[in-house]
Amino acid sequence: MRRFEFKEGTHNKFWEIELDQKLGTFTTWWGKIGQVPQKKTKAFFSKYQATSEYEKIIGEKLKKGYKEVTGEKEKVIAAKVLKAIEAQADQYVQDYLDGVV
Repeated sequence: MRRFEFKEGTHNKFWEIELDQKLGTFTTWWGKIGQVPQKKTKAFFSKYQATSEYEKIIGEKLKKGYKEVTGEKEKVIAAKVLKAIEAQADQYVQDYLDGVV
């Protein structure tokens, strides 16, 4: 799970996201820091589409000024997961081009 926070002026809020590749979904939690969060899960037709949207929405939060506060352990895990996703996507494309899928 990756966590982002936005602290500026009177704003003191967080946003978290967790990708589930097996289900092709991601879940977000958000709200004011210290209060009960809201939660939403979005489902996609494929894990590739879910991953693409996951990366896109993180980029949007960063553009809005959110800062990632995920711990180092989580960052390492997230990097490994993304590397594995990219490898799977590359293999899928190659299989498609070879007529396997």
